[in-house]
Amino acid sequence: MKAVRHPYPGRPLRSGSRGPHVRGLQQQLNTLAGKKLEDDGDFGEKTEAKVMAFQDNRHLGATGVVDAVIWDRLFDNPPPRLHPRDSESPQAKLRRLREEVPIRQRQIKFTAGDRRRALEQRLDKVKDAIEDLITPDEPQDHGNEVRGGNPRERIVVAALAAARMCSDGKRRSFYSQPGGWTVDHAITGEPHGFRSDCSQWVTSVYKSAGLADPNGQGYKGGYTGTLATHCRRITRAQLRPGDLVLYGSGPPYHHVELYVGPGALTIGHGSPPVDGGTVDMMSEAHFYTAF
Repeated sequence: MKAVRHPYPGRPLRSGSRGPHVRGLQQQLNTLAGKKLEDDGDFGEKTEAKVMAFQDNRHLGATGVVDAVIWDRLFDNPPPRLHPRDSESPQAKLRRLREEVPIRQRQIKFTAGDRRRALEQRLDKVKDAIEDLITPDEPQDHGNEVRGGNPRERIVVAALAAARMCSDGKRRSFYSQPGGWTVDHAITGEPHGFRSDCSQWVTSVYKSAGLADPNGQGYKGGYTGTLATHCRRITRAQLRPGDLVLYGSGPPYHHVELYVGPGALTIGHGSPPVDGGTVDMMSEAHFYTAF
């Protein structure tokens, strides 16, 4: 019998569940792996075993529970094997890893605890592998734009270039001037009539690196609160160059700096306008990533 596409029931299906959604699940499992289940609408041991086999085959975590992510993978677009045993070309590997990213992101959305942390670590590794495959030449700054390298490398180059220009007395800055919000000055300094603060300067560095606005505001505004809202909280162990260190008891927190490494080195907008610090320079450090 051909499987019927049922909409997600709105709650996870697990052992003991019954009804038409379970029947549709059983039919789809039979379609994917050969008919071995009776489509009786009863989520019993055999159905659970089939679900776990499907999850294990696609490295989705063999829990035996069909949540929204697993339901989507079963019916809409079952992904290719995420970890093929056969050797593959760099192009095929890049394509496979890019397909894995949205899968992991959706899993993270519907999981919690240790499982979520494991998925976040896997997603970080996948993104690292993608960066390694697409990394062009060494990054270099060209005015207020950094080209080459991978995204994290471009962020670090922009931040270090701004700090170097500031220490050499070559960076314009009108931090005390009242003015509008602009992020077109990450490396060389604010134009006359504009000003910036810590979160604005961090945002400008991301723009210089050619990345999306970490505030999620399309480069039209933002502050430490929107940085925390639109970025993902990570642990200190997960901190990598290009990530953010926010200080204070917030959110919204009261200060942000860019982590550039090595060690605990950060760069931020303070006094002088671009200066260096460490992740331990203030109490209550919190770590976020926009990647």
